[in-house]
Amino acid sequence: MKSDISPESIKNFGIDSPKKAEVHAPPLVEFNERDWKILAELFDRKDSDEIEEDINKALSWMVPEPAWEDEPLDFLQDYL
Repeated sequence: MKSDISPESIKNFGIDSPKKAEVHAPPLVEFNERDWKILAELFDRKDSDEIEEDINKALSWMVPEPAWEDEPLDFLQDYL
């Protein structure tokens, strides 16, 4: 898979970039050029919309677990 992002634009997202957030701690190890290229390729996919649709479809079939501290039949208290 070929990335449309140039190496120059990848270098602009380094640790000394003005785009970094000031609220985060600095990373323990800086990304090297190979890491930035792989990361850019990961997010530069042409099929990301289809992947998102698959994830949303799978999540729509999942039912959330009830909270353990809630009694599932509490709503019947008024009728008993």
